[in-house]
Amino acid sequence: EVDDQATEMQNIYEWVQVGLKSAAGSHRLSGFMSDRFIAELDSGEAGVIDDIATDEDTSPFLESYRSFGVGSAVYVPHLSDGRWKFLLAIHHDHRHRWREDEVDLVCELTGRLWWRLERAYAEEALRKANRRKDRFLAVLSHELRNPLAPIELSLAMLDQVPPDSDEHRHARRVIGRQVKQMVRLVDDLLDVNRIDNDKIHLHRESLDLNGLVERTVEDHRPLFDEKGLNLSVRPAEEPVYVLGDANRLAQVIGNLLQNAVKFTEPGGGATVTVESDSGEERARIGVADTGKGMDPMSAQELFEPFVQADTTLEHSVGGLGLGLALVKGLVELHGGEVSVSSEGLGKGAEFVVSLPLHGEAATSQAVKTAARDLLEKPKILLIEDNVDVAEMLRKVLELKGFRVEVAHSGTAGLEMATDLRPDVVICDIGLPGMDGYEVAQRICKDAAMRSTKLIALSGYASPSDVERSRLAGFDHHMAKPPDMDALEEILRSG
Repeated sequence: EVDDQATEMQNIYEWVQVGLKSAAGSHRLSGFMSDRFIAELDSGEAGVIDDIATDEDTSPFLESYRSFGVGSAVYVPHLSDGRWKFLLAIHHDHRHRWREDEVDLVCELTGRLWWRLERAYAEEALRKANRRKDRFLAVLSHELRNPLAPIELSLAMLDQVPPDSDEHRHARRVIGRQVKQMVRLVDDLLDVNRIDNDKIHLHRESLDLNGLVERTVEDHRPLFDEKGLNLSVRPAEEPVYVLGDANRLAQVIGNLLQNAVKFTEPGGGATVTVESDSGEERARIGVADTGKGMDPMSAQELFEPFVQADTTLEHSVGGLGLGLALVKGLVELHGGEVSVSSEGLGKGAEFVVSLPLHGEAATSQAVKTAARDLLEKPKILLIEDNVDVAEMLRKVLELKGFRVEVAHSGTAGLEMATDLRPDVVICDIGLPGMDGYEVAQRICKDAAMRSTKLIALSGYASPSDVERSRLAGFDHHMAKPPDMDALEEILRSG
């Protein structure tokens, strides 16, 4: 096989007559033939050498050939996708005048061998993909079942203890944590699919990485405290601005922090740094931990989907092997790169995210937040046929100070909207009879509700689903279960 630069060949198989020396291993082409000869092979032209000692393309390298007992040779390259990838070489230990039919035979063999080799590689890649898929499905089942057990046990406890007891509050906290874990797993799966299909849209703005990193670190500090780990931040001395999606970059940093928590033992810790290199016009975020570390081979594969550093049966650290694949995909969408280094097993690891610098100052989020808080809380109509979802969402919104009315069908919701004239309609898409799209279209046609904000609520949230909602008249599209912080942000934005 020949490398991408056509500088080195790797002997992957050989047959050697008894008494001749093996040529196994890697060899630089420039150690055996002239640049002109290499260029001919690189263009797909066969090379025929009757006498190594006298041919101008090989005689300068006579000692190299003699070390392997080669006196004459036929070299036939094979090009695939316009690149030289394979070479079949036939040697004699003496001078030999190669006949035309011999050269034709070697050329025929070269094509057939490469075809067989490519098929073997494809079959091995398929076997590897199948093993990875089987492993992923097993882990997915494990990871989805894990939260269900504490949720079920917590529900059983809620039936047995007083509502104002510590046990009741503890059970609620457990349910909340486990539901968030399940939502995160599903979101990771969807995000990987969106990145693979180029369907993630970034909401870019000028961001100061110092502030973004510090906020994200504080959000994840409880995970470190719970495991007895240290977590420190070393921001840059000056603001470091990048043009990016704040939520997605926070997701990148959060995934790296979660990775550090998984693979660091109690007593260890992680350090997050922010640096700016004006010469290279790059900003860098480093997440270094004192954890298990890795060997160089593992480091190369960590950013592939469904690859996990922990492949033991116990699978003690959990997860689907998607976190680092998401990091790589999201960073590349921002025009950046991510790398990992480790001195070896037991010596920790450092992930470095590199992003293009951006010179503009970030918009003051404090001003935005203060302006939103001054707005009057809107009157909301919730249209949802799932009674449990409707009731719990209504109660959560009411606890946040919003006024909420509920309808359980599209027809009933449209009638209530006509009477109430709500400021906001949160509408499920999959309603019986009249679906959410038709509800939105009819509300949009009512001149009295032209200022009503429409929010779609659906279990489907692909770009095509979002686009269909927009065409029906919805202003926003949220996946179930809705992110309550994001929903409140929309409701307060006027």
